[in-house]
Amino acid sequence: MPIEITTELIKKLSQWWEETELTLAIPYIDSQHLWLCALMFQGENALKLTNQELFQKTFSQILRYLYLYAERHFKAEEAILQHFSYPAREEHRRRHASFVQYLERFQKYDFTPQSAETLLHFLKAWLVTHVKKEDFHYAAFFARRQADVLAFLEEFASHTENHLLAEEKMLFEKILAKKMLIYNRESVVTDTTREIYRNLRLETGIPIVDIQHLWLVKLMVKLEIMLKQKKEQTPGETIEILKEIVRYTRDHFMAEENLMRIMDYGPRDIHHQKHASFMKSMQTKYKNHLISDKQLAQNLLHDLRDWLYHHIATEDKLLGAYSRSRPTIAIMACKKLLSEGRISLRAEQISFYKAIRQKTS
Repeated sequence: MPIEITTELIKKLSQWWEETELTLAIPYIDSQHLWLCALMFQGENALKLTNQELFQKTFSQILRYLYLYAERHFKAEEAILQHFSYPAREEHRRRHASFVQYLERFQKYDFTPQSAETLLHFLKAWLVTHVKKEDFHYAAFFARRQADVLAFLEEFASHTENHLLAEEKMLFEKILAKKMLIYNRESVVTDTTREIYRNLRLETGIPIVDIQHLWLVKLMVKLEIMLKQKKEQTPGETIEILKEIVRYTRDHFMAEENLMRIMDYGPRDIHHQKHASFMKSMQTKYKNHLISDKQLAQNLLHDLRDWLYHHIATEDKLLGAYSRSRPTIAIMACKKLLSEGRISLRAEQISFYKAIRQKTS
């Protein structure tokens, strides 16, 4: 018996998908993940069946669909990971193999309510662990490398055996197609920001400085993804985020310089000169971007990102070491800046900082 895609199922699935934030912003993969969610919810509905024969038929059908899902979805994922040389691809394959092995235990016996619940619990755990964590890792890796995953999957899906199921296409159209344009890969942005923050060791130990650094990294990651997906963006959107990056960088430099002055940081004049020199250079290139040239925007982003990451990892780290050697003065200086309104931290920036640190530590 076929799996029925009802209005009720669409509504329930859409709500759960949004709550669990499973979108990778890779339509082919997201469509298959949605289908796995639909099978799980279909199973939950089937638990209510009182007719034993219908109960058995339904869960047997769900199990067959799960095998089909594993065969097709894992083939696609592993092809992507291999093509783009994802470092953890072998471990990812082993995870896939463990999924299939787990399904095999349900082939030997008839389904009971207990075994059916066990299967559904496994599927839910898989979605919120493997997909939310391990799949998000490869999505972040692709974003950092600017891997053209969408083009690869377009070619991959052009082969008949790799076409999406009609149900997968329907679920994507009903639940994600309209949201995808405004989604901007926030989850991938967060994961990428976290990895940059951790791998480049950008933490200075001064929370108000680190909050602003993290927000700058996030903005740059977001712009990089927007440029990669430029066909979905208007030139005005690219210019606006560039404006925000330049404006926020200027505000951050001002806050940092005020902090150095209050703390009586020795090399503050040299630090200030580096800020000023960088902003003068960026301002010139930024004005040129008003012609909405994509390559110019990419060059600007590249220069800004490389300078900031190096600056944070060197000069700002020295400021962090200085503040740790004078913790009382550093705390008083931060409080003074905040109380006088000379540094502004929005609630979303503080929340983002806490979320990144919690998963990085």
